[in-house]
Amino acid sequence: MATQSKVKQTFTTARNLVHDVHLFNINIRSRELYLHAQFEDGVEEEAGVDYRMSNTFIKNINILNSMGNSNILIHQQTMGGDWAYGIAIYDALMACQSPTSMIAYAWSRSMSSITIQACDKRILTPNTKFMVHLGSLWTGGINQEVYTDVEESKKSDVVMMDIYASRCVDGPFFSQKGYDKKDVKNFIKKQIKEKIDWWMTAEEAVYYGFIDGVLGSAGFETIDKIRKTKKNRRPVTVD
Repeated sequence: MATQSKVKQTFTTARNLVHDVHLFNINIRSRELYLHAQFEDGVEEEAGVDYRMSNTFIKNINILNSMGNSNILIHQQTMGGDWAYGIAIYDALMACQSPTSMIAYAWSRSMSSITIQACDKRILTPNTKFMVHLGSLWTGGINQEVYTDVEESKKSDVVMMDIYASRCVDGPFFSQKGYDKKDVKNFIKKQIKEKIDWWMTAEEAVYYGFIDGVLGSAGFETIDKIRKTKKNRRPVTVD
């Protein structure tokens, strides 16, 4: 009877764990979070970064922070999305008391190329593509409203460039050339101006400093090794 009770308890624990992972995107036991769009019946296309993703993530990361300060591993798979809700995720990661590691799957593009910059360790799977570009703006109304919206969008572009440059400046390409943060921003701006969407392989993203490593490569062979990281996030100043 005792053995049956133990088996039942183990099954219940496993079932609760699966429930939390799939419904709430959190594994409290392993301190893992899953960052992706909410599934919707009848909707084939990904919703991207929105208020639901942002709110769920902020709640979950605060829960884990309240339970300790060991590494939090985040699995991200999203095409990107809304700037305001994405930057809320970024800010929550920057304020996180625990060291964070993020692994991106499929792609880390647009807004999801920014959220990953707030993590202490930034990892792509081997076939993940990385892409940066300027945001999109749809606006309307009286002239003053349009002017204001355009100016606010420009401010977001400035913040984005500073976020990228603050991490890329230590990457192999820029550090070898002795580039400072201003040089890095100018280089990124030039690439975006020429390409509109600047796509990179996982290895190229590492070379330019957007990412720290590729899962399975030297130094990043296993999840356990990736999670052995210290806090290295620095405040991003807008120059």
